[in-house]
Amino acid sequence: MWQEPAHRLALLELLVRGELPRRVEQAEAWEELIRLGWTRRSGRARLLTLEPSRRPRVEATLDSCWPGWRTVREDLEQEGLPPSPEGLRELQVRRRREHLPEALSGRLNRRTAAALVGGDSKGASMEIDGVEVSRDFVVRLRPHEGLQVVRDGQVLDALWLARILGELTLTSRALQDGTELLGPPPRALLTVENQGPYLDLPRPQGWLVALLPGWHLDPVRPLLQAFPQVPWIHFGDLDPNGVRIAHKLQGWNRGLRWLVPDFWAEHLPAARPCRWPEGLVRPDDPPLVRRLAEEGRWLEQEPLAVDPRLGEVLRGLA
Repeated sequence: MWQEPAHRLALLELLVRGELPRRVEQAEAWEELIRLGWTRRSGRARLLTLEPSRRPRVEATLDSCWPGWRTVREDLEQEGLPPSPEGLRELQVRRRREHLPEALSGRLNRRTAAALVGGDSKGASMEIDGVEVSRDFVVRLRPHEGLQVVRDGQVLDALWLARILGELTLTSRALQDGTELLGPPPRALLTVENQGPYLDLPRPQGWLVALLPGWHLDPVRPLLQAFPQVPWIHFGDLDPNGVRIAHKLQGWNRGLRWLVPDFWAEHLPAARPCRWPEGLVRPDDPPLVRRLAEEGRWLEQEPLAVDPRLGEVLRGLA
């Protein structure tokens, strides 16, 4: 078991510090150290201390399972870092920073930066000197009449592009590098949580429809910057996450209108069971949302996308 990085690091910390706090990732090592009799419990419930007579045995085990442990100990000491999982991770981050490729691009995706510096593309975002770390997202739009895509003096009609491509898609890098959305503002901006309704609901004349997938809220920011004065309407699921998203958007813009048409209540017989966190729903939330929370159910938005009454409700809102 001592071949596991977290467990052999527990041995190193026990040897250097003479004690070892209990951690989830080292729980197996903790129990084994007690069983072997190499430690004793201290006055603190979650702390083991090294039996002095067992120090040679700990060193021998480290020599066997981790031949380079002495170098790691010295490196940690030189960097002023503790011999703990957190200290070793920080040491590895510093070493990776020292050996980054010299000719890095001026912009890197945050996953790439996390892999280069943190050793894990799914880990926390990492900063790199002289490099812009980019979140990178795609704005998916069903454009309104008159919208233009402009870049380096070139002007393209957004509806024409959408007819060719199926929709208008813009990357965040294109927007950062100078692509602009110009032309007359839409009558309203409609953001839609799920792909199906985004593609299938009727787009009223003059409306700009955008996909706002789940908690990935970045795509709406450039639209609000381009058209700050237009009415904004959001359409999402009536479940806890959908409510959280709506509340988040309301925090950005108090004028946001949350689309919960009255006829949605007709779908209550098909509502699915759901546990709603206490205190999530607000007194000023739509009545249907409050009812679903009270009854422990939720409704998805997809069935409304092809209901002809939805188009009438949208046109009425504009």
